[in-house]
Amino acid sequence: MHFVDLPPEIWHEIAQYLSPSALQHVRGVNRYLFDLAMDARYRDVRIWELDDYAVHVLDALQDVRNAQRVRRLLICSDAFEEGTPSLGLKVNSAKGRSMRSTIINAMRLQRHAKERILSPPKSVQVDSHSTSSTLGVSPVEAREKLAVIVPSLTSLTHFTVDWRLYDNVSAPYIDRIWTLHGSRLVHIGILATTTKMLAMFPLPPPPLGNVRSLDVAIRNKQSMLREEPQMVQSQLALSSFVNSLCGTLEKLQVSCIPMHDLSFFYDNLLGPGDFQLLSTLNLNVTAPVHLQPREYRATALLQRMGPAIRSLTLSVYSAIAPLASYQFTFSHLYLENLDSLTVAADVMAFSWDHTLDFLNRHSSTLRSLVIDGPIALEELIKLLTVVNHRTGKSNLAKLSLAVYQVNAEFFAILAYELYRLESLCLRIRMITSTTTRSITPSQFFPKDI
Repeated sequence: MHFVDLPPEIWHEIAQYLSPSALQHVRGVNRYLFDLAMDARYRDVRIWELDDYAVHVLDALQDVRNAQRVRRLLICSDAFEEGTPSLGLKVNSAKGRSMRSTIINAMRLQRHAKERILSPPKSVQVDSHSTSSTLGVSPVEAREKLAVIVPSLTSLTHFTVDWRLYDNVSAPYIDRIWTLHGSRLVHIGILATTTKMLAMFPLPPPPLGNVRSLDVAIRNKQSMLREEPQMVQSQLALSSFVNSLCGTLEKLQVSCIPMHDLSFFYDNLLGPGDFQLLSTLNLNVTAPVHLQPREYRATALLQRMGPAIRSLTLSVYSAIAPLASYQFTFSHLYLENLDSLTVAADVMAFSWDHTLDFLNRHSSTLRSLVIDGPIALEELIKLLTVVNHRTGKSNLAKLSLAVYQVNAEFFAILAYELYRLESLCLRIRMITSTTTRSITPSQFFPKDI
């Protein structure tokens, strides 16, 4: 392999160890190699906080040639506004039984909500590593640097903003991104407080005519009694924004941090006849404990969007007793074209009967099933009574799940019931065996999957 044929990601790694003068020398020797390295370095830019590396990136992007390489940009108010609180909530599937929570904590890396909800598609990232800036750059100076960069972001297609301030602070640098580059954006991520939601929408012209993917999360205060009217208005403003994208939107992800009833948002969305391209929904179905099941509007939204939905993800937040409540069930829900389902184990466990009925109703169309969070072997046996290839009804080709403890019998049952699988991903806490022979999962499947 000729050295210039190496992937750009490798040259990106090499470039991190070269001084600016060395990089210039490399460019003189082989400009093609240099451009590959720079494209990889500045393709994705994430600025979570104002540390040394963030300052370095802002300085580097003052060069128009570097700014023009940026395709994905994520910015957080921590880096550009003073007095931003440190907020966050972990997202996973733990809830209820202490055994389940304990094992989940042992089995899985805890993921921050902003990473789960708003991360653009994975690629090489320019991220911040140190905890504080030693370069003496203030948020005001950082804003000025960013303001210079914004007009040069002519390749920007993915933009995510994480806004944590509850004060009504203007952010003209964000407004300029919408104005200058909004018509080119295909992915937008917005994690913002209720105050910012109300101030942000409607967005300045021109209209966003190419947005295919939207990830949104509303930040509300823990004490919501006095903030409830603002929360309602935020939901209505957000739903109006989502409705404005109905002509192009293909994927929608929605949540609230911490959990809160989103009925006003769900009820104000247009129907499937308007969202003709929307086929992927990702909903966080955690609800406040005081919410009555009959009031849970996520189910009503899915029933309304049913014919259009091909891929559905149902996630939950970590248990925060006594606030957390998982009231979503699959009762009477039918999504006639559902092809892919990713579901938190706790949503399934909340009502196994409804879950099994739902999977049975969709066995002919469902090709991918991902269970987020571990289940017991007994629960898996229940699952295989409706999701299996022996009946001739199921077309499942991809299965991903985590289990507490398995043995050789587990693999034998899985291979027998799902012999037409094309992809299998297992996360196993413990394997037990009554013999001294080792257990190799692949030995139970006659063909490579």
